[in-house]
Amino acid sequence: MARPIGTTGKAKIMDDSQLKTFLKRLSNDTSARHQSRNTALIACSYLLGLRSIELCNLDIGDIFENGEIKHVLKLTSLKTKYGKHRDVYLSNKMLRKHLMCFFENDDLYLCTEADPLFRSQKNSRFSPNSMQQLVKRIHGYCGHTGYSSHSGRRSLITNLVHAGIDIHSVSKIAGHSNISTTQIYVQDNPHMLSDILKHAF
Repeated sequence: MARPIGTTGKAKIMDDSQLKTFLKRLSNDTSARHQSRNTALIACSYLLGLRSIELCNLDIGDIFENGEIKHVLKLTSLKTKYGKHRDVYLSNKMLRKHLMCFFENDDLYLCTEADPLFRSQKNSRFSPNSMQQLVKRIHGYCGHTGYSSHSGRRSLITNLVHAGIDIHSVSKIAGHSNISTTQIYVQDNPHMLSDILKHAF
């Protein structure tokens, strides 16, 4: 997945190379306010495919236990957009690196497990709208246009499909109730459709 995948008709998306560059820039900018938080936030968006409302609803205890990152994030029905529980696996090494950096640099060990994972300037939980605006600002800071809070989720699903992961597994990861929702990401991906025809017959 080295080449840019482009857009899917809505929010712009990134391939894995573009994402690594994005995260590297965020994590290396020590002069930026909330550097560790913003890097971890983008990592959760792109590497877990979390919606903005799910990012808002995360508590520290959802991700960390006794100073260690859990293996599974259990999104309860109260934390998801459509009130459906799903398990999200925290197995990506790059994700874990940025989460631990966030935990250490932002002194999350001084907070309780019920405190919000991502806190605003006022040290409170983000609303979905303010979370969407924050993600857009982070992209804008890096000179990105056309990206939104949904770009991370769209990127993850599209990249998984493009990599040849079976659509049933991708649908489960995305938490889609109907596989037809996941299939839209195939239909919207011109590169994948082109590759399918390459191998025809």
